[in-house]
Amino acid sequence: MKHIPIILCLFVFINTSAQYGMLNGIGYAPNITVVDLNGVTHNVYEYLDSGYVVVLELVSASCATCAAYVSGTENSYNLYGPGGNNTARFIGLETNFNTTDAMVSNFVTTYGINFPIANNVVPANINYQLYYTPSYYVIFPDTSYTTICPLYCLITSTSSSIENDLNIAISSARGCTDSTATNYDPNVTIDDGSCCFVAGCTDPAASN
Repeated sequence: MKHIPIILCLFVFINTSAQYGMLNGIGYAPNITVVDLNGVTHNVYEYLDSGYVVVLELVSASCATCAAYVSGTENSYNLYGPGGNNTARFIGLETNFNTTDAMVSNFVTTYGINFPIANNVVPANINYQLYYTPSYYVIFPDTSYTTICPLYCLITSTSSSIENDLNIAISSARGCTDSTATNYDPNVTIDDGSCCFVAGCTDPAASN
């Protein structure tokens, strides 16, 4: 019986320490590493640490709505991705485990998708919630995030509305907007109170 409290404490610790990406946008986005169809590895936190906003699209190549939203997603990617103002990184995550690489490649070619897509990504295995495809997680450099998806977290019905929602979310990136701070980020538009005014500080409290 003396071992029971120890086991229970360990159980609670594991569950309260877990990090999940939820469609209601609560908490912090977990890190994931995926390999896209071209064999390129993408690590979310590495992009965030470099100051990029990361857009994850949970998608299915057999989903008609996903196909309908491609042009809006692609327009946002062209505006904020490496070929645009270079403030965001987009990664598609094909969530249907029955989909072959050839099927995803055909989806990419048919609809003119230029951002990378990784195949056979099970949302539960990467701690991201999925209700319907497509669902979008827009993740900020501090690992906070917002979500965009039909029928659950934000009602939207057209490619243009998805594009507008993505653009608004990406451009609302948060960080330090004070140019006199040591951690000033010219790419953010919303100050999150993280500005430091002491050389080398990472804790906002140190600025006091």
